[in-house]
Formats: sequence, C-alpha cells, structure tokens
Amino acid sequence: MRRDTLDPTKHFTIRSIEKTDEAKWIKTLASTKKRKALVFVHGFNTKFRDAVFRAAQITWDLQFRGTTILFSWPSRGDIADYLYDKESALASRTAFLRVIDDLYKAGYDNIDVIAHSMGNLIAVEALSNSAATRSPTAIAQLIMVAPDVDRDMFVQDISGVAKVTKGLTLYASKNDKALQLSKRIAGGIPRAGDVPDAGPVVLPGLWTIDVSLIGDELFGLNHNTFATTRNVLNDLAILLMEGKPPPRLVEIRGFPEPPQKAAYFRYIP
Repeated sequence: MRRDTLDPTKHFTIRSIEKTDEAKWIKTLASTKKRKALVFVHGFNTKFRDAVFRAAQITWDLQFRGTTILFSWPSRGDIADYLYDKESALASRTAFLRVIDDLYKAGYDNIDVIAHSMGNLIAVEALSNSAATRSPTAIAQLIMVAPDVDRDMFVQDISGVAKVTKGLTLYASKNDKALQLSKRIAGGIPRAGDVPDAGPVVLPGLWTIDVSLIGDELFGLNHNTFATTRNVLNDLAILLMEGKPPPRLVEIRGFPEPPQKAAYFRYIP
C-alpha cells in the first residue's frame, strides 16, 4: 500500500491519553459495536506520523476486521535518542495497561497485541508486572516482532506474561535492520528478537519463528520485500483469526526437521 494514498483515520482509532476524556474515549470504543481489538505498539526511532501509517498498513495487510488501536508512546524518532526512547518506553507501561482495561470496559472480549522492536519493552514488562498483582490484566495473543529487549530480562519475564495471555509468539530475525541498530547502540547486549548462531530464544509456551529470510524488516513502511513479507503476514493473520499454533503455512517449518522434535520454527521461502 502506498503511504501517500492512505487515510489512516479510516482504519483505526488514535487515542491521546492526556487530552481525551476517558468516559468519552470508552463510549467511542463501545460505539463501534465490535468485540475484537488489535493493539499495535510501535518501536524505537519512530515518529508519530510513521507509527500511524505503520499501524494502518498492518491493519490493511492483515485485513483485520476488528478495531485497531495504535498505542503511541513518546519516541523522539531519532537514532541518537536511544536512551531517551528507552526511558519513555519504561514510563509508558502503566498507560499501556490502562488502554487494555479501557477496551474491556468498552465491551471488547478479545484483545490481541502486536509489539514491534522496543514496543516489546512496554508490553512484556507491563504484562509481567501485572501478572504478579491481585487483579492482573489479561489479553489473548501477544505477538512480539523483533523485540528490542535484553535477552536475559525477556527470559525472566516471559513466564509471568504467559500467565495472562492465551498465546505467545516471537518473530525473531538476525537481519532486522531496526533491531541490529538497537543492538549496536545498546553496546552489543543480546536482544530477545535476534537470532545468534546458537539460535533464537526458545521457552516453554512460546512459539518462536525465525523469519530472518524475509529481508531486513517485517513491518517496513514501503514493503521493499513485499513477496516474502506477504507470506509472513498471512501467517500472522491466521494466528489472529484462529489462534492456531505453528506451523500455519507450508513455508514455515519446524527445526530441527523430523525425526527430531522441533524446538522452534523457520520461515523458508
């Protein structure tokens, strides 16, 4: 989809937490008469305008028929401001949970979350912390795309997240350009969304899919690698519609191959 012909306001709802009255916001959500919601959390180095188009493009590509919510946190949209963005992401965890709770108040009963890059720092930590409370916030699917999260921290938090989700999916890549940039800026500390020589993160209850062969970015605004990206988006669409475990497409295969038991999955075009 060309960005210059896209009217994103026709495809999803934008909320400014500071400026929108909560009761009015919940009433607006309820007026859609829809019960399925998709919350998209953008990543590091993303200006608001780009986040808007990215969320709208994902909605269109997935042909999602529910309500899409862009959770836009205050990224400065500059690669030189990694630490600022990281602090902003951490400060946005409570607001993220509030948006999920507002959706439930509006009558939505199926809420999925797609978090990209540093957006996973918000979603993973917020849900992990919430799981330890007396009234945890639960969602259906948490889909983590190239998460820019410390690998050890991710492994530690994911068991808590599993308690408040119906499904956990990790799309990992050794070629994602945004993640590789983040890794360099973070001093080379291993990221949860990377695929080192030893393989991606593999944990109980987590569906891990290595999508390194799609190119350099799954959610590229211009879809430079559209043919292969389309296949992976089809996989994501089936996950959101049916909640099925992988493999969902013939292009996604277990690794290692039979007769050994698959530890994770790989996209093979």
